[in-house]
Amino acid sequence: NGQLFYSTPETDDNGNDIFFHHDISKSINNTYFTLSNVKEIYSCPAECNPIIQILYPGGVIWKGDIIREYDINNNVIWDWNLFEHIGVQNYTISDLTVGPSDDEIDWTHSNEVFYDENENAVYLSIRNLSTITKINYDTKEVIWHLGDLDTLNSPTIDSYFNEHPTFSRQHTPILLENNNLRIFDNGTHNNPQVSRCLEYSITNNNSFELIWEYVLPDSLYHRTRGECVPLNNDNILISTSQNGNILEVNKQDELVWHVVLNST
Repeated sequence: NGQLFYSTPETDDNGNDIFFHHDISKSINNTYFTLSNVKEIYSCPAECNPIIQILYPGGVIWKGDIIREYDINNNVIWDWNLFEHIGVQNYTISDLTVGPSDDEIDWTHSNEVFYDENENAVYLSIRNLSTITKINYDTKEVIWHLGDLDTLNSPTIDSYFNEHPTFSRQHTPILLENNNLRIFDNGTHNNPQVSRCLEYSITNNNSFELIWEYVLPDSLYHRTRGECVPLNNDNILISTSQNGNILEVNKQDELVWHVVLNST
């Protein structure tokens, strides 16, 4: 009937505009987890163009993310700032694209957040670090990082697994009923550059195993967006969004349905 049940706030307590991006998810507790950009100024790492050090001696803007949980009355009841818990010593070199006309580093570019009531944990997809992070809701401590050891290389980051799971610029992590984690791997920095659906089994928060993957054809590679959604018939619906393809596959990797959406 068009009734509005909830809308995010437009400003914070100080009257500053709040800009939400990518995702908002509702928890079983009728609260809402959101992503917003937060910006801080730090020096540009050594890999930056040397001219940047001259142009911006006081540092450049790093654009990160903050998770905020709102109750139905738009009160912030939980938050998690990536600057505080990840730190700018962890970054992807390819994102240091600061130039004379752009004084901003797109540092984390998180794209999904949700709460798991069974383990009282928050899951976060940090695209530009090619990392999925699981956070203890009560303590705000990282339970694990599943991701790129080349970016999470700080001695202060000790909660990642001992191996690299080889996904790159992932989207849409989904926690399945069997507690496996399924993601859409865009594959942006992988060689070969292909997109995939991946399903991981994670045991006791200290080991992971890739138990299923579906590799999309080269023609369906795309570097942004995508999802691998479970269906009631146990098949998987794959969306490649930007190139307009939607596929349904079964767990035997058989293509059972495919539609191409053409804007013309």
